[in-house]
Amino acid sequence: MLTQLIFLVLALAIPVRCQTYTWAYSTYLDVEFTFSCNDSRILLTDGDEVVWKTPQQRELRQGHNDSEYLVVDLYDIPGHDLIIKNVSEDLHGTYVCMVYNNGTLRKMAIRGLNLYEPLHRNLLERFTRNIIIGVISSLVFSVPAVTLCMVLKFRYMTPEEKERHRMKKRKLQEMASFGYLDISIQVKANDIEGKGGYDNPVVTPL
Repeated sequence: MLTQLIFLVLALAIPVRCQTYTWAYSTYLDVEFTFSCNDSRILLTDGDEVVWKTPQQRELRQGHNDSEYLVVDLYDIPGHDLIIKNVSEDLHGTYVCMVYNNGTLRKMAIRGLNLYEPLHRNLLERFTRNIIIGVISSLVFSVPAVTLCMVLKFRYMTPEEKERHRMKKRKLQEMASFGYLDISIQVKANDIEGKGGYDNPVVTPL
């Protein structure tokens, strides 16, 4: 019974394996690439004519030739191959070859190009786009932060605020000149009118 089950599994697996075929491809950018509509499932015959549909939903027929695509006849089959003259990011996606015979659609086959990402010659080429996105993202977040810091630094200050700022700066300069480094306590005291206070740093000389 076990032997019969094994033979049954093998019998089912072998036809499946024979029917598999490649329909999606990855290639480098800036190279020429050719799609062929003929395969074990299509089997083009005399009288067939192939029309290609691009990811941009353009239909390319026999004799088509522009800056991106060239449709080529082969084995007396019009439109047998589709040549992508220069692979770019804009030309990736799903292509469809539609087989007509006497004006009637007979079969269709799907072809994919760089569906996930193109091949890369080196790591720099692979991550260039990510680096650019990272730089732009960092600028988006850093520019507002820098702008806010500049606004705070150069904002308008009242004469009283300017005087307090000068006093603090002068105290720090005096402390640095006398070698006072350890500020242990800062006391906040209120004045008689209760409008504010002053910082009274208690320092420990070296």
